Parts: sequence; C-alpha cells; structure tokens
Amino acid sequence: MTERARARKTFMGVKLRRLRAERGLSQTALAQALGLSPSYLDQLEQNQRPLTVAVLLRLQRALDVDVQAFSKDEEARLVAGLREALADALEPVALPELQEVAAQMPALGRAVVALHRRAADLRERLEMLSLRLGDDRADTSALPTMPFEVVRDFFFAHQNHFDPLERAAEAPAAGMAQVDWLERRLAHEHGVRVVLAGEGEARKRRYDVASRTLRIHPSLGPAQRAFRLAT
Repeated sequence: MTERARARKTFMGVKLRRLRAERGLSQTALAQALGLSPSYLDQLEQNQRPLTVAVLLRLQRALDVDVQAFSKDEEARLVAGLREALADALEPVALPELQEVAAQMPALGRAVVALHRRAADLRERLEMLSLRLGDDRADTSALPTMPFEVVRDFFFAHQNHFDPLERAAEAPAAGMAQVDWLERRLAHEHGVRVVLAGEGEARKRRYDVASRTLRIHPSLGPAQRAFRLAT
C-alpha cells in the first residue's frame, strides 16, 4: 500500500485499544461483541488494517460509542488547539508530539486546551475591568509576584536541598534534641514512658500495653531512635 493510499484510510489502533481498556474488555471479548476474529481485531489495534465504516457501526451498536471519537477531523482540531495553547511555551513542542498527544491521550490534550482558553478568558475579563477603571491593571506583567511563588521558585532553584540544614539535622546533638522532644510528647500527650531496654533485648523496639512503656534498644543511634519513637 502506498503512503498516499494509506493516508486516505482511517487507522485508529491506539483509540481502539484505549476504548477496549476503558471498558475492561479482553481482545477476545471485544472481537466476539463485534463479530470479528481476534486476529482481525489485533490487526486493527496494531494499525495493520484500517478501521472501516462497517466496524465503526458495529462499535456504535455493541458499545454505544460515539463514532465522532474516531474522526480524523476531531483529532486535527485538537492538534490545532494544542498548538495555540502551547505557542508561548518555554520550550517549543514539535508537531509530531502534539499529534501523539491528540491520538493517544486526547483527554489530556482537551484539558490543556480548556485551561488555555480559561486563562485567555480571564485575561480578557481583566482587560475589560481595567478599561472600566481607567487604569493599566490589565498589564499582567506588572503584577507583583505572589509570596508563595517566590518561595516555590526558591525551593525549586535549590532542588529542595540545603546542605547546611541537612548536616545540622544529621548531627548527633540535633538527633538527641529530636529524641528528647519526642519522648516528652509521648509522655505528655499519650502517657507513654520511654526507657532503654536491656542489652539482652532482641527487638529494637517493644511496647508494653499494660504499663504503657516503650522500650528502645540502647544500640540505636539518635536518628534511628527518633524514627522508632515517631513511628
């Protein structure tokens, strides 16, 4: 089959597989519902055979499917919407990637387009409001950065890692401070007494319900002891 002839046919294997997965059907079960052989259905799902009108009508009757979901025009409209929504993206998105999203993850694509349109609508409302107020509030670039955005960007820039704090938290003194605080909290909030177990104790942690006593093995370091107290 030439590429030109192939282009005139409708290959919807990805959508067909997704539909089958959404309905929780095996390939054999869907083939039986459509009056097809499992091998023929497999060829449809692998884009080795085109999806014919006859099969589309069987899908509509057997599964109550909207045949427009298999329309190339619908997919093309989604690609166009994605191109518009991502036109100002920090990194350009290639057309084949947009086509893949439209074909394999249309729900995600529609969500992106809907968010873009909602943002555009909000910008338009802001501009209209600014015209009524007679000021330049529509210039969103002049809006001050929100505090949470500053904090978010700060943590993102440091990849949530701050070496001095990490080292301080791992220091023995800090570990013992955590242990002391946890022991006081257990005693005050829950009436649980924390004691060190004997050297012959096999378990690292043992709680006695009757006496409300938590025994911690003396071999545990501050960090390990704090973990067992907290959990």
